[in-house]
Amino acid sequence: DRMARFAADTVASRGDLRRAEEFPRDLWRAFAREGLFGLALPRSFGGAGGSFLDLAVAGDALVYHGGNPGVALTWLMHEMTSRIFIAASGTASQKALYLPAMARGEITASLAVSEPGTGAHPKHLATRAVKRGLLYIINGEKAYLTNGPIAGLFIVVAVTGERGGRKQFTSFLVPADTPGLSPTAPLKLPFLRPSPHGGIVLRDCEVPVTAILGRRGRAYEDASVRFRTFEDVLGMALIER
Repeated sequence: DRMARFAADTVASRGDLRRAEEFPRDLWRAFAREGLFGLALPRSFGGAGGSFLDLAVAGDALVYHGGNPGVALTWLMHEMTSRIFIAASGTASQKALYLPAMARGEITASLAVSEPGTGAHPKHLATRAVKRGLLYIINGEKAYLTNGPIAGLFIVVAVTGERGGRKQFTSFLVPADTPGLSPTAPLKLPFLRPSPHGGIVLRDCEVPVTAILGRRGRAYEDASVRFRTFEDVLGMALIER
């Protein structure tokens, strides 16, 4: 009900959204003021303690009453990255550092798996992270990142080894202001506006071993495959009816 009221009053009333080249920051702040972030995060981290079903119902209400799937996609991806990755796989310190800020809408995460010209196929992913002492050095490029242009944090999936002829991948939490990380130009999509999409380049980007998110060497199974299932199911709630 809260999402339906917000969508009708704040989203549907804006005629500029389907023409916007960038996601309006004032709209993101409006979501935060209404307490519409962190819906499926634990209450101990400032969330509402809801379920995945709650995300689907709220997403449906946002599209139905707001009339803009792009806004709903941006909101849903924010909710999913916080719940599926950091809340489910993060360490105690990672959760304490990021989840309260995500529940307040102060920081947005973007999942960085796909790469230019290859998409997300594991055989062709080339971004690598090499361990040097207590650091990992990441080099590569990521593309087609939903919420990339507004993200303050990237969940970067990189090759960290090989076993039995198959690449092994690890996820790293990389803040957007990390030296060596730079954004590419935002993608100008003719659909789903104003949902922001873009890419990042990582050149000798150093992160500590404590930046590893989840199981080392199992990120593709945990990050890409698992996330795709949730993305497909929850994304169905955003189809206009």
